[in-house]
Amino acid sequence: MILSALIAIAAQAAPPAKAIALTGGTVHTMVPGEAPRIATVLVLGDRIRAVDPHAEIPADALRIDLSGKHLIPGLIDGMVNHDADHDRLYVTSGVTLVRDIGNDLARILAERDKGGKIGLRDRGPGPAIWCAGGVLDGSPPSTTAAVVLGSPEEAADKLARLFDLEPDFVSFHAGLAEPVWRKVIELAHGHGLQVWGPKIAGVEMAKMAEAGQDGLYHLEAFLPAGKSWPDVSLEELRVGVDALAGKKVAITPTLAVFAKRLIAPPEHPPELAYLGPMYVASWLADAAMRSKVMTDEKDYLRTGLRVVETQGKLLKALHERGITLLPGSGSPNAWLFPGEALQDELGMWARAGIPKETVLAMATAGAAKALGVDKDRGTIEAGKIADLVVLRGDPGADLGVLHSPETVVLRGRVLDRAAMDALRKDLADTQKRLQAEAFKPLEIADPPLPPGEGGDVVLRGTVETRTMGQRISGESFAVVRIQDGSLVYCARVVTPGTASTGRTEVEMQETLRDGGVAGFDIGIRAGGRLVTVKGMQVGNVLNIERRVDGTFQGNVPVKDLLAFVDVGSVTAEIALGQRTSEGRFKVLFFDDLDPATGNWELHLDKDGTHLVHTHNGTLKVRFAADGSVVEALREEGRGITSTRPLSTQAKDRGLPLPEKKRG
Repeated sequence: MILSALIAIAAQAAPPAKAIALTGGTVHTMVPGEAPRIATVLVLGDRIRAVDPHAEIPADALRIDLSGKHLIPGLIDGMVNHDADHDRLYVTSGVTLVRDIGNDLARILAERDKGGKIGLRDRGPGPAIWCAGGVLDGSPPSTTAAVVLGSPEEAADKLARLFDLEPDFVSFHAGLAEPVWRKVIELAHGHGLQVWGPKIAGVEMAKMAEAGQDGLYHLEAFLPAGKSWPDVSLEELRVGVDALAGKKVAITPTLAVFAKRLIAPPEHPPELAYLGPMYVASWLADAAMRSKVMTDEKDYLRTGLRVVETQGKLLKALHERGITLLPGSGSPNAWLFPGEALQDELGMWARAGIPKETVLAMATAGAAKALGVDKDRGTIEAGKIADLVVLRGDPGADLGVLHSPETVVLRGRVLDRAAMDALRKDLADTQKRLQAEAFKPLEIADPPLPPGEGGDVVLRGTVETRTMGQRISGESFAVVRIQDGSLVYCARVVTPGTASTGRTEVEMQETLRDGGVAGFDIGIRAGGRLVTVKGMQVGNVLNIERRVDGTFQGNVPVKDLLAFVDVGSVTAEIALGQRTSEGRFKVLFFDDLDPATGNWELHLDKDGTHLVHTHNGTLKVRFAADGSVVEALREEGRGITSTRPLSTQAKDRGLPLPEKKRG
């Protein structure tokens, strides 16, 4: 959505010290064949200059004595859904690179900050991001952030635009049809990009490898048809293992995703102090559901432990057959706490029988090689990026020491334990304030009305939109009837900020005439920047102009007859109520900043409730007699949002629904 297209631009972080000398520690370089040894690691800027017991140390270097301690490369988390609020949690756990497997396209590409041009990775500070941009999916998509591909032809069109944005790899959900999936692999490989995702339904494991899929998420792909984890045998699972042996397919197993379901969170979980209101609500809902299941199903824990044991045996079998394993946490799914969840995952791998030093190599040098970033990351060698973690003990003997790093060097910037504790405390203090503010009313000014006189405000009010009981936005709106009979829908939508981004404010005026869009003017303010998108009907074409801080970005002509513009404002629902008939129509929305049209189809329930199949989900709206919204429920992907009024004022009868649409 256009609301997520802007990210607050942070001030540049202080540059790293001119020279840093880490002396006296046992260095686990993770270079294949090199044993841990005591050496000096010299860092200049954001790069390692030397790894040598006799390295010449500049006189002005910052010296850090690591005698009795151990030094490893920064950890790599191969599977996350990145949220900038979690940056500090990753870094203070020693995670210096995360692979995001699909996100809001504009947001994640801005957060990645390729080349460090705007300093967003130093804002938190946060780990480097290796990202797919938007995840690919079929229709209906499982998430609103997905890039929907309905055919090979559509894949060719949309992927061409995605590749222009320079993603690091390509990621997909299980909803892709097989012909589309094959086209995605062909196109991505043509651009030198890996393709990762689940196993497509109906495609056998061997054929998946032959088609060229580079990586596989989770272990469910190994389950034979009709089998589930509680009743599958290791012998049955080995069929899939044998099919991948010797093939170039890597796997991110995510053992902890299932194992966490077996652990009841404490009454006052300490993790929640570091999370935003939305995550707190989601995690607590999951805990309540899990508690009920544990109570109702007497064999839940016994069965779960058997599943964990089976998955561990499968993991070991994959390792023994030489199949590449890329550790990933699945954060921030419920109770998979950013940073710590990767450490938990690595611990499970060791308990499954993989040697601890090998597990550590998989999370550093092995992960870097699997992702194709080993030129810069994964080992402690001269020329590599200076991402380093200082530990109090030997991780080759006890992976538990990963849970409490004493110092993290992030791109040459030193964060000692005191600095990391301060970063986490500041995050907790900010989240505490945001959680308190989530229960206070938003202050939203009235939206600007059309210029000139002769307009008549027939309906105005305020609404809030919530999901899982948490407010995600508030809005003030007005509908104005102007002299020629057209309706101008005016809105001001405010989305509160998070711990890492400021609030976003959207102003919109949209003119509807003769059942269609005659023009619109949208302004989005976030992070000190202003994006404007204007549409003007000229003949049979709606010309759409985009600007960022006044700089022209492009003009897009749209020839479709459009019912209204959908940018997350309640005015879209109010305009929906004024449509005179059921059936299909087209709506303008924004795929990030790119205008796009989607087909909507309206049906009426017997009580007048409007039921709509949208371009990416469903919408259910109930109206009051004055045409205002009583409640609008949107289901998109796995999320449901509810928009309800806080206040409504109608002049005369307001905007009553057309006669034949009233319940």
